[in-house]
Amino acid sequence: MLAAAVAILDLVILWLAGPGALLLLIAVLIGATLVISAALAPGRPPASRLSWRGRVNLWLGEVLAAWSLFLCWLPLERVLMRRDQAGTRANTPPVLLIHGYVNNAGALWRLWRSLCHNGFGVFTLNLEPVYSDIGQYASLIAARIESIRAATGSTQVTLVCHSMGGLAARAYLRRSMQERLDPGVAKVITLGTPHHGTAWARVERSKNGRQMHPNSAWLTQLAEHEGGAWVCPLVSIYSLDDNVVVPATSARLDGARNIELTGIGHISLPLSRRVIALVLSELGADLR
Repeated sequence: MLAAAVAILDLVILWLAGPGALLLLIAVLIGATLVISAALAPGRPPASRLSWRGRVNLWLGEVLAAWSLFLCWLPLERVLMRRDQAGTRANTPPVLLIHGYVNNAGALWRLWRSLCHNGFGVFTLNLEPVYSDIGQYASLIAARIESIRAATGSTQVTLVCHSMGGLAARAYLRRSMQERLDPGVAKVITLGTPHHGTAWARVERSKNGRQMHPNSAWLTQLAEHEGGAWVCPLVSIYSLDDNVVVPATSARLDGARNIELTGIGHISLPLSRRVIALVLSELGADLR
């Protein structure tokens, strides 16, 4: 949702006032999402609340993440990131990275780099059309998994998904279960996925935006068909200070292993060293 607003305003501000004004705009928008999200969030235990310094660091981290993504990694994704990166780890499933709403694989660039550095086979996928039904992305994921299995000889792939990408992965698993097909997935790890929707989606008019409304018919049907069970382990990593998934606890998923963090914004999740270390641990890696 924030990405869509910034994408539209980027060109206008660059044309009218230059790059300095654009950077300021992004910083202001990030600050607004943090303030509004905190106001809408339910109460939380005192021990998990951030100090003023923690809030400033949260804002700065999210601003820097947004600047790097919107101005570099998203537009230059195809130049700076290889879509297919062979791994050096034996008997380790390759990893497929799946981005979130109105993004592309560039949003996961630091995670991609860390996985490559640690010897994993890493593959990416862009969810297109951008504003499509989330369920339709299941076909893209299925085709990508089959191509990865054919290229690597691996029988399974691990999915690491940011934001809406986690819902697309669940849609793929649901389709596999309904059609009684082998999904070829060893594990699904979601980062800041609005498993139960987000209040910010109420301002959306796109198909997939409406599907992320809290208690939407699509989310309800997805959960009903799953019945709290999946064909592989599912891990949900999320932050109580997520400024896009509101409330942040919407990222909790019954039946999954939920890992709760604090002090990390939504855009920053796949760029955070803490989160990347957790992902590597879930993949069984000894950090290099």
